[in-house]
Amino acid sequence: DEITAEWLSGALSRRQPGVQVSSVRMGEPVHGTGTNVKLSLEYDRPPEDGPGLPDSMWLKAGFEPHFESLAISGLYQNEALFYDQLAPRVAISVPRCFYAGADRASGQGVIVLEDLAAAGADFGRATRPLTAAAAAVVLEALAGFHASTWGCTWMSRLDFVTPGIPTAGPGASYFLEQTPDVFRTWIRERPDANRSEERRVGKECRS
Repeated sequence: DEITAEWLSGALSRRQPGVQVSSVRMGEPVHGTGTNVKLSLEYDRPPEDGPGLPDSMWLKAGFEPHFESLAISGLYQNEALFYDQLAPRVAISVPRCFYAGADRASGQGVIVLEDLAAAGADFGRATRPLTAAAAAVVLEALAGFHASTWGCTWMSRLDFVTPGIPTAGPGASYFLEQTPDVFRTWIRERPDANRSEERRVGKECRS
């Protein structure tokens, strides 16, 4: 309810001063670890400078019932902090970010991103094999990302960046809970996934 034209005007003005949103229409939310919703916008006034803003964007935030149990790990706020403080400084291609805000007290993070479908992006699927050329693009992107921070010292000043998987502190709880017994429980809860007739994906992919 708080994602209004007025709120968007203020949020988008942080990076593009002077923009005024007259109306916003929200699509059907996509629920998962976070909440994703497509925004269709109309403007009273375009930005005072810089590139124009598109008519459609995607908003992502932690509006799910499981928010509190995951927010303690920093999951939501860290994604917003990545887009705000880290993405502009590393060599990696990411969706254009129009707003990124984090509330460290609650652990909430809100980002407003480019509509990649409107930009003609091709979305991958786990059941569709990658070509060798596509896999090479992914590996080159990862290599470029790591190379751009090789030997740097400025990242140590970003308190939300941690080396490796945390094993202590509030952010470690999720990872420490992933024990063999937990995985055995998941397997018992989905016995249908172990049936031979359910293993049809490989054949479908090769057809």
